[in-house]
Amino acid sequence: MTTKRRSTGGFTILELMMVVFIIGLLSTLIGGAYMKNVKRSRTAEAVGHLQKLWVGALSYYEADHAMQDGTMAAHQFPGDCDSFDDARSEPDCCPTACVGNNPIYNQFHWPTLHFNIADTHLYTPRYGACPDNTKNLWIEAWGDLDCDSIHSVFTRKANVGANGDVEGYLTPAVINDLE
Repeated sequence: MTTKRRSTGGFTILELMMVVFIIGLLSTLIGGAYMKNVKRSRTAEAVGHLQKLWVGALSYYEADHAMQDGTMAAHQFPGDCDSFDDARSEPDCCPTACVGNNPIYNQFHWPTLHFNIADTHLYTPRYGACPDNTKNLWIEAWGDLDCDSIHSVFTRKANVGANGDVEGYLTPAVINDLE
């Protein structure tokens, strides 16, 4: 009688398939979380744009400005409701990132705000002093990170209170932060 010896040095096809399945499952879970974290890290750009616009608008509002005849002008934010017109804003950046130093930032209300984006970016700012530039400020940063026509929108608004103080959002309100 001869007995067959079973080799114990290899893996069965079932064991190999299980390992491949587990690796695929883990990579799917980790890949989705990774993409979500990449998108979330890009939102810091939008917050930075809003902060720069906020500081520029408040600096302008607090500064004294004289009219042509020498009388002092009322405190006001630069721009008006027309500032939200798409012709006064940088166009969407899809399918690639926007290049820096867009010529739009040399026109309209942007130089008054001392605002420019020198680097490539994914979020485009919108600005408006609406409906009354002596009382209201509205700034936004829009981004379409995956070019599906659904935008992430970060907004900061302010109103001037009865005592003349500017009161507004401390942090941006966010719509579709990861679209």
